[in-house]
Amino acid sequence: MPRADDLPSMSAAFIAVPAKTNPLGVKGGSENGSAGAPPAVYNAIRDALTPLGVTEVAKPASPERVWLAIAAAKSWAKRGHRLDRN
Repeated sequence: MPRADDLPSMSAAFIAVPAKTNPLGVKGGSENGSAGAPPAVYNAIRDALTPLGVTEVAKPASPERVWLAIAAAKSWAKRGHRLDRN
C-alpha cells in the first residue's frame, strides 16, 4: 500500500482564466459536486417502488408523479399482470 512518503513531491498552482460569458468573469464552482445527487435520489425512489410493480417514474419525481406511478402499477396488476419483473 503506498504511503505519503512514497509519493513524489507535488505543488499546486492556480491560473486565473476569466469566463467570457458574463461581465464579472466568474464561473460556477459547485456543479460537479452536486451532479450525482439527482440520479441517486431518482434511483432510490424507483428502487423503493419496485416491490409495488413500479418500473419507471416520470421526471422530475414529484409526489404527484410518484403517486401516479403507483396507481398505474396497481391498475396494471388488477388487469391480471404480474408485478415482478421475472
